Amino acid sequence: MLEQIEGTIAQFTADGAYDSRPMYEALAAAGVTDIRIMIPPKKTATVDRRAVGPWRQRNEAIERIGAVGRRQWRKESGAHRQAQAENGMYRYKRIIGDRLRALHCEAQKREALIAVNVINRMTALGMPEPVKVVA
Repeated sequence: MLEQIEGTIAQFTADGAYDSRPMYEALAAAGVTDIRIMIPPKKTATVDRRAVGPWRQRNEAIERIGAVGRRQWRKESGAHRQAQAENGMYRYKRIIGDRLRALHCEAQKREALIAVNVINRMTALGMPEPVKVVA
C-alpha cells in the first residue's frame, strides 16, 4: 500500500494493531528518513536497546508513555486524531451507509462530498456554543 503513495510520507499514524516490526520495516523501506511514526505500542511492550532506524521511535514512545501515561502521550503525539478519524468514518457509515450508490467515479466523489457536508451540518447543530465566564 505504501508503494501507491506518490509523495513523500512525513507522518504515519495507525492504531495499535500495526505495532509490529514488519510495519516499521515497511515504513523504513519507503525511503523516508525523517518519517514521524505514531503507533501506540502494546501495553506489554518493552524497550529494545538494539533498535535502529524507525524502530527507535517505538522505544521513545514506550519511554514517554512510562513517564506521562498513555492518554497524555496520545495527546502529545497526535495519535488521538486517528481515533477521531475512525469515529468520523463510523458516523458516516451509520448515518449515510457503508457503500456509495453512484456508479461513476465523478458521481461518487459528489455523493461523498454531499454526505460529508450533511454530517458536518448535523454535528454543528448538536455542538454547544462555548461561552467565556469571568468570575
